[in-house]
Amino acid sequence: MRKRWIRSVILSTSLLIAVWGMSACSSGTSSTASADTSALEKKIVELENENKALKAKLEAAEGSNDTDRGNQAVSEEEPVQAVVAGKTPTLEANKAVTVDKYAEVTLLGSKFKKKVTPPNPDSFYTYYEVKENENIYLDTVIKVKSLLTIGKSADEFLSVDVLYDGQYEYGTFSTIEDRGGADFTYTNITRIEPLKSGVIHFLAEVPEDISKDDKPVMIKVKIEDQEYTFQVK
Repeated sequence: MRKRWIRSVILSTSLLIAVWGMSACSSGTSSTASADTSALEKKIVELENENKALKAKLEAAEGSNDTDRGNQAVSEEEPVQAVVAGKTPTLEANKAVTVDKYAEVTLLGSKFKKKVTPPNPDSFYTYYEVKENENIYLDTVIKVKSLLTIGKSADEFLSVDVLYDGQYEYGTFSTIEDRGGADFTYTNITRIEPLKSGVIHFLAEVPEDISKDDKPVMIKVKIEDQEYTFQVK
């Protein structure tokens, strides 16, 4: 709208200049022509000043809009930066974490054990026992409910590592509860079907001293591309 006003003022100015020229040529040296010329010159000056003022206001308004757009762009980017710079999310015992259209994951616990047995052992069952007395297992138990539309191998849903004292890292191997916890079986031959659950044990064999000292032990759980942590002690 302001641009139209400026065009109107400029057009008016041009018309007045044209009229002034014609008036000067046709009237010669008459006093009437001289008076009209003075009036026209004064009007032209007024219109030029008004033109400059409107142009300045328009430029100021456009500059303000550019600044607002710049501030809006920065504001829109801030949440993304906050996510990138944020801390690694943590897991809480017995509290489910849902990854949309992938899985519902619940950490049931993490304990040091010399011997790991199924929770409801049958007369015949598989168990895991450390072979070296100076070592111990850290048994991290995680329940996985599949939200996929097809079955997926139990060993592919997530991975677990153990971090001791903020610098020493230990890998794990996994086994999955079978027959309602009566036995263990291999995760790489067991599929978790859509909307069904499996309880997986991730075992890390570590020096027994780790379970006794006061240095921190943390579990790192990676689900798809997101890493979560759980503080054991």
